[in-house]
Amino acid sequence: MIPYIEVQLCAWGRWAIKSCSRACGYPPVSPMFRDMKTSAVYGSREPFGVDEYVNETDLAVQRLGEEDRRLCVERYQVGGSADEIAARVGLSKRTLFRRIDALQVAVMEHLNVIAAESECSRGHHPVNRVA
Repeated sequence: MIPYIEVQLCAWGRWAIKSCSRACGYPPVSPMFRDMKTSAVYGSREPFGVDEYVNETDLAVQRLGEEDRRLCVERYQVGGSADEIAARVGLSKRTLFRRIDALQVAVMEHLNVIAAESECSRGHHPVNRVA
C-alpha cells in the first residue's frame, strides 16, 4: 500500500459520494438542521493537502481501465470489509490486496503524468541549455 495514494483515494471516494448526492437533488443541509452551527464554524476540515488534489485524483482514476475503476468505486466509495469487497468484485482476498496495490501504483503514475502535463500547459518547459 502507498499511504499517500491511499489517503488521496479515500478523499476522492468521499468527494465522489458527496458529488453524487448533490447531483441527485439532495440538499447540502437538511432543513431541520439549517440554523444549527456546523463544524465549519469551528474550522474542522480535511488535513492540509488532502482535499486540494481531488480533481487530479479523479482524472487519474478516470484514466484507469474499467476493472480498476470498478475496484476503486467498490473500495473507496462503497466500502466494507476486505471480505465484502472481494465478494462483490469476485476475487479472493489475497488477489484483492494485490489488485489494490497495483491500482495504487497506476494511480500514482497517472498523477505524475497529470502533474507533468499541467507544468507543460503553464509554460514551464524544462530547458536544456548548453554552456
